[in-house]
Amino acid sequence: MRRRLAGNIDQKAMQAMLVGVLNDGRRGEYRDYAAAEQGYLALDSLLASLEQAKALSASQGASAAEAMDALYTTLRTPERGYRPGKDGYRPGEDDKDVYIAAKYQAAMKRLAEIF
Repeated sequence: MRRRLAGNIDQKAMQAMLVGVLNDGRRGEYRDYAAAEQGYLALDSLLASLEQAKALSASQGASAAEAMDALYTTLRTPERGYRPGKDGYRPGEDDKDVYIAAKYQAAMKRLAEIF
């Protein structure tokens, strides 16, 4: 993230953005797949920047990586052609509508507990 912006963003600002995205997720603001995907991508970028800046402890980094994996599994693709058996897919589910906001929100709450 730092490389993409003209000026440097300090760790405090990045942590504030992280908390903001997490709070939105905990409140259930990401009600559809597109919004949830953008929330995930923002978190991924912020966490990578904080890790690069050495602003996360080793345990925070490991816990965040595990929690992000869990969050990712809630974002199974809504497109046809999804491979069965990947990311918890169950035969019989409709590939066009597999995003469940409540599961995403619960995963966000688990991630927020780390910070």
